[in-house]
Amino acid sequence: MGDFQSQSSRRTAFTLVELLVVIAIIGILIGLLMPGVQAAREAARNVQCKNNLHQLGLAFHMYHDTYRRLPTNARGHNWTSRILPYVEQSALYESIDFEYSWSHVKNKDAVNKRLSVLLCPSSRISSVDWVYLSGGRKAGPCDYAPTTFVSRRLVTAGYVQPRSNYQGLLWRNNDRKRSFRNALDGLSNTLLLAEDTTRPEFWTGPKLGPSFLPSTGGNLGVSNGVVRGAAWADPVNTIPMHGFTQDGLLSPGPCPINCTNNNEMFSMHYADGVNVVLADGSVRFLVDTTDIDIVASLITVHGGEIVDIETVAP
Repeated sequence: MGDFQSQSSRRTAFTLVELLVVIAIIGILIGLLMPGVQAAREAARNVQCKNNLHQLGLAFHMYHDTYRRLPTNARGHNWTSRILPYVEQSALYESIDFEYSWSHVKNKDAVNKRLSVLLCPSSRISSVDWVYLSGGRKAGPCDYAPTTFVSRRLVTAGYVQPRSNYQGLLWRNNDRKRSFRNALDGLSNTLLLAEDTTRPEFWTGPKLGPSFLPSTGGNLGVSNGVVRGAAWADPVNTIPMHGFTQDGLLSPGPCPINCTNNNEMFSMHYADGVNVVLADGSVRFLVDTTDIDIVASLITVHGGEIVDIETVAP
């Protein structure tokens, strides 16, 4: 009887070989499951990114309903500062002294604040409290910017057809009272905001760009690997479409999306496009194979172009 119990006890224990097999099986299962888990996490981050953009689009409409015009991007402050009360940041709005520029020492504490609604969770800067700008200053980061105009150099270079007007809805350095009525092409055919992520780091496609890039064709240039407009309070936080070469280094060029984040539409975490907000408040995904002339049609407010938005931003 004792021998039988002893043998039973020995049978219930794992041998070293069996243990190694179990560990190997667990490792294989983890390897099979991890890509799915990572994909699910990225999908959740993308949903949050789109939710942020939807909230910003709604804030623009609430501001417009209140003032009967769009927020200006002039006099030392930009669109973001002016819509703060409509993204649950009334206290921060009240702390800004609009008599002084955003970069004035009086506004230092306010503009240094990190706002999650302005950050895409997949962005490299989504977890930082502030970003360092040229000259060593720091400020709260931002992954989104308004599409402000189309460079006429693109017409000269033959990438874009001539138009009667090249301005977007949020024309930079313009204090004129503009409203949604200016979007004569229709709110559902006019861009309002787009992603321009990972700033102030300078990126050209999927890799970091050179530390210096001269201003060519009207783009803002790069110094010490830092692009301008990375702060949410900075009026330079805009997307003036200059178009770049595929390597993201020269302008003008035929590429309007994902070739560089040097104040162009850019989303490093999506290989095939960027999230955008249309003037009607809807959030779309604009594919990066969209012809630059069609993108120009979406940016300009009254060019009279007809764009089937479903084909380029489903």
